[in-house]
Amino acid sequence: MNLIILYASILIQGQTMNLEFKNALFKTQKDCKYYLSRHEDFVMDTLNIHLKDFYPKSTILYVDCTDKSNFEDLNEGI
Repeated sequence: MNLIILYASILIQGQTMNLEFKNALFKTQKDCKYYLSRHEDFVMDTLNIHLKDFYPKSTILYVDCTDKSNFEDLNEGI
């Protein structure tokens, strides 16, 4: 069984980067979506703080859930 992660895709100077939200690991897509819906403010606040500190000129494209194996070479975690 694969684990599900919460991640954000961001745009930085024309390049797309994916960031894994390290505090969230789920057994099912449904669990991840539920967490995101219940804790969206916390997730977005955490993401915005990280982006302000490390990628101030970035743009959030989306935040979603996916199978962790889809991001074996994930750029970074937050």
